[in-house]
Amino acid sequence: DHYPVQRSSLQPLRKLSEAIPAAMDGVEARAQQAEDMVAKLKARLSTLRDLVEKEEIAKLTAENAKLQADVDAAKAQLRGIKEKAGQQHYPLPGEPGYTPPPAAHAAAAAAPRSAQQKSAKAAAKPKADKAEKAANPAKAASGGKGAKGASAASDVMDVSLLDFRVGLIKDASPHPESDKLYIENIETGSGTIVVLSGLSGKVPLEELQNRPVVLLMNLKPAKMGGIMSNAMVMCAGTDPLEVLAPPAGAVPGDKITFPGISGEGKEPASANSMKKKKILEQLLPDLKTDDKCVACYKGVPFTVEGKGVCTVKSAKDAFIK
Repeated sequence: DHYPVQRSSLQPLRKLSEAIPAAMDGVEARAQQAEDMVAKLKARLSTLRDLVEKEEIAKLTAENAKLQADVDAAKAQLRGIKEKAGQQHYPLPGEPGYTPPPAAHAAAAAAPRSAQQKSAKAAAKPKADKAEKAANPAKAASGGKGAKGASAASDVMDVSLLDFRVGLIKDASPHPESDKLYIENIETGSGTIVVLSGLSGKVPLEELQNRPVVLLMNLKPAKMGGIMSNAMVMCAGTDPLEVLAPPAGAVPGDKITFPGISGEGKEPASANSMKKKKILEQLLPDLKTDDKCVACYKGVPFTVEGKGVCTVKSAKDAFIK
C-alpha cells in the first residue's frame, strides 16, 4: 500500500532550501548598501546646504557693502553740492558730529466741550476773573494766554525765523586755495562782512562785482577753505545758478519780508538756534521761485517793503539755496 519515494524527486527541494539562505544574504547586503547610499546622500545634501547658505551669506554681505558704498558716495556728493553752493554742511546720520534734530513740539489737544459744559462753566466762573481782567487789561487783550501764548507763538516754524537782508557785493575774487569758492566783501548796511560762496564755475566772477544780493544773515559763522564766512548769498536753480536780485531801489540793510506770514514781525532765530534746531534745513524745501521767476516762500514773494520783490533772470520753479 505504500509508494516508495525516489531520491531523484527530492533533489529540487534540497537545492531550493540551500539557495534560500544565500538569496536572503544577498537581499540583506543590498539593503545595507541602500542604507549606506542614503546616508551618503544625506551627508552630501547637508554639505550642499551649508555651501548654499555660505554663498548666500557672502552674496548678501557683498550687496550690503555695495549699498553702504553707494550711501557713502551719495553723502559725499551731497557735501560737494553744498560746498559748491556755498552752504554749510551739517553732519548726516552716521557721520561724526551728527546730532539728531530736537523732537517736534507736542501740540496740546484739548477735548471739545459740549454746549452744556460750556454754559455750566460760564455759570460757575467766579466774578474775580472779571476784576482781574479789569486790573490787567494787557492779559485780557491777549485772551488770557499770557506767557504760554507767547511761547506757542515763538514755536512757529516759518520763514520769519530767517533773517534775509539786502547786501551789496563790493568786490569778489577767487579763493587762492579752492577752485570752487569765491571770496566776497559785502556791504550789509551796518558794515562790511566777508562771505565765501561756492559759486566758482556756476556764476561768472564779473557778474558779482558791485552787485546787489539777498543775504541770509543769522547763520552761525563757519570756516570755508580756511576763511570765516559770515552769511549766505541766496541763489536759485542748479546749473547754472542764478543769484537772487533785490528790487530796484533796495539798499544794503533792507529787510526781506513775507506779507501775511503768521510769524512776520517777530525776531529771527539766533544763530545757535538755527544750527541746533536745523531751521534752515526744515524751511529750504519751501523756498522756490514761481513761474514768473519771483523768489517765494510757499508762494509768498521775498518782498522789500515799498520797493518790490526779489527775482532771478530765468530760473522758474527752482529751489532757492
